[in-house]
Amino acid sequence: MKDFNYYAPKTVKETVSTLVELKGDGKIMCGGQSMPLLMKQNMPATPEKV
Repeated sequence: MKDFNYYAPKTVKETVSTLVELKGDGKIMCGGQSMPLLMKQNMPATPEKV
């Protein structure tokens, strides 16, 4: 799995703010227990995860 930064905003406002700060380098990801497996198999190119 590639290195990445993980952000966990609590509100929509925080999420939007975080994405604006990342200037297009962020990707919204959601999921449960299967997320680590999916990330190992097909990690998106963006280094920032929100």
